[in-house]
Amino acid sequence: MFSLKRTTLFPFCFVLLAALNSCASFPRSEPPIVIPFTLENRRMVIYAEVNGVEGRFLWDTGAFDVHTFIPLEDLTPISEPHFPLVKSYYIVRSYYIVRSYYIEDAIVINGQTIRSGSIIRYIPSHTHPQWEWVAPYLMDNGFDGILGIAMFHGWWVEVSFSTSNIILHRRRPQGFANFAPAYTTFRGIYYWPGAFFVRGTVDGYPVYFLLDTGMPPAFNFPHFAREYLDPDYRKIITLDDAFYEIPTSRISLMGDVFYDKTIRTNSFAEDFGVVIVGLEFLQHYDFLFDMRTLRPRRTRLYYRPSFARTDAERSFTGIYSPGVDYFGIRIRLEEQGFFVSTVIAPSFEHDELGLMPGMTLTSFNGRSLAGLEPIELSTILAYLKGGGSGELAVLDADGTERVIVR
Repeated sequence: MFSLKRTTLFPFCFVLLAALNSCASFPRSEPPIVIPFTLENRRMVIYAEVNGVEGRFLWDTGAFDVHTFIPLEDLTPISEPHFPLVKSYYIVRSYYIVRSYYIEDAIVINGQTIRSGSIIRYIPSHTHPQWEWVAPYLMDNGFDGILGIAMFHGWWVEVSFSTSNIILHRRRPQGFANFAPAYTTFRGIYYWPGAFFVRGTVDGYPVYFLLDTGMPPAFNFPHFAREYLDPDYRKIITLDDAFYEIPTSRISLMGDVFYDKTIRTNSFAEDFGVVIVGLEFLQHYDFLFDMRTLRPRRTRLYYRPSFARTDAERSFTGIYSPGVDYFGIRIRLEEQGFFVSTVIAPSFEHDELGLMPGMTLTSFNGRSLAGLEPIELSTILAYLKGGGSGELAVLDADGTERVIVR
């Protein structure tokens, strides 16, 4: 009986020892890769090597993979068929502005190879006219290119603003319980990488926000936001551009709720066709991106506050508490009178008097406006708006003198 047990136990012990030995020979899980970044002038800066050339890069979750214009050698051009035209806004609009190359050593940071044997996009000196600002913008800010989030495919990507590190994990790290509905437009590294969006609401209307750490302001709303939000908007006409201010009652995004704020739209967001949430807002959180696959799918964006917030009514660029305008223009005092820098529409000053940015208000009923206080101009405009009559002398932007008669 004893010998029977011993003989049956021997094979079992042999298999167990073999299994333990095999487990011991398995490679241990890879330690996280820590990539430090700095925040300079509301931009994320990473130092990296691309194909053996060191550079200073803007890290941009809204960018497509890796872009650079530093001199690179031994590059293998990728023929255009590797990037098929599909019905994607980003592909169609960006198709001709960059050249694509295959390189052996893609990215090395802190002596660690992040990605090798890969594709980069090279920004030529002369780009498509609509994007010709990219290279000058980067160079003016001291950057040698852009590193996008797609460069970290295959990892759990922790972006920690509380420690100023990007940490790459093979397994999901602990400490991220909150999440927001999100989706990606990634289509694989050998196709055109996409972007990462998170869902929020504006006055109950569902909105997907593009996460863009390369965008300094907190929010960029496109002009067409006025089509589905409160029609009680006003147009702001400046010397350089025109945008809209739209009142909202409730904006909800990633645990933050903003009440009775005004949205400011702009043409930059219009070019992208999406609502953008930028670094000014994003740096209030630590994030966890699931980049283990680049296939488009619905996913989650995990987050946690990067510090204790005490001001629930914060104002950000692009979203703020509305101010009070005493009249429909914004002015500055000059030697000849009041220079009009901004005009609000609809308003009496714009619709009835025809005032526009660049004009200078010089006199009223023959009395010079030079040296007067703004409250006195407010009194004159209130008088005219109430039905009063008079002659307002102005200088147009080109210096032409004329009189507006009421």
